[in-house]
Amino acid sequence: MQEDAFVVVFPSAAGSARMPALARNAKAWLRLRGQPFESVGRDCGVLVVKAHDPVFASTAIGQLFGVARVAIARRAEPSLDGIVGATARLGGSLLLRGDRFLVKVEGKTTGFVPADAELAATSAIIEKSGHAPGTESSHDKVLRVHVTKNSAYVSIFEDEGLGGVPNRTGEPAVCPVYGALSALSCIEAARRGFQPRIVVLYRTGADLASTAKQLARAVPSMMGEVELHFCRVRVPAAETDHAAALLCAHAAGRLGVGRACLPLSAPLHGQQLVDAACGAVSGAGLAPHLPVEYREDELGAMAGRFGVKAPALKPVRARKSSWRGAPAAWKARKTLTVMPGPNVLHDILDGLGGTTKV
Repeated sequence: MQEDAFVVVFPSAAGSARMPALARNAKAWLRLRGQPFESVGRDCGVLVVKAHDPVFASTAIGQLFGVARVAIARRAEPSLDGIVGATARLGGSLLLRGDRFLVKVEGKTTGFVPADAELAATSAIIEKSGHAPGTESSHDKVLRVHVTKNSAYVSIFEDEGLGGVPNRTGEPAVCPVYGALSALSCIEAARRGFQPRIVVLYRTGADLASTAKQLARAVPSMMGEVELHFCRVRVPAAETDHAAALLCAHAAGRLGVGRACLPLSAPLHGQQLVDAACGAVSGAGLAPHLPVEYREDELGAMAGRFGVKAPALKPVRARKSSWRGAPAAWKARKTLTVMPGPNVLHDILDGLGGTTKV
């Protein structure tokens, strides 16, 4: 077989159950990112992409939800000899002096067990290039081989994906954004398959400037055009969280959406406020969801992945609001439609027409 480089996409558990949607998203995302490709096909439980530039294509696909990991790989025959030969050639050309390597074979093998291929490939690399093998707990690089019924994919470059549910496979949901935690909540809602309808709350021009930056980070996790509704909310800062729920309940009815994702957590905001906010949403006939869990390590990792400012994960002085201005705030809103990409922040600021400066 010709040793072209392919992008091999390993779906998450939810992605495996929605492979056609994941394939459609991969094609749409590559087109949106200007990455030419020849084909996106399925090979048993993985997606195989033949792209003009596998490095940039793998980076782009790694930004999709529903992907557990993505690799740049060479294709080989799924036989023992095919796997050993391809792994030895790749290891000999890509391993650096002093690298201690590990060979891992996974998937469905026929006529041999993965351990046989791992041992034979390790011996072939030692004989061919003289590199020293490592151990499970101590190694520099892993040469991973994924075997399907039709092919074997040998990779040395692999990145972790975002996991979750493939984009836009669930129902629409209103997502308020007014700070770092709410931006992460919006991203997590998209990761769970919801199609976010974003309502931006701000109290002052400074609030809007800060939130615009957070939006620029959150929008690229969406697919296709993203509609943003900017609403000024005149409430004390401590009442913003509850006011967001009230505005979401009003906006959802106008947008024809039956769900709302609130950026609330009982350990941070108090159970009383969470109950009040969820009650305001459910009282409007909507299903409330709380995408953000109180796990500092996961929220911090997600913030770093998307470049969002890590939220202060400590109890806040939030309280229930008696605000009745949701209809007026919604009526006076400014609506923008933007496309994910490197110019999102400029598109938002230009669309706001000088309302704020960054």
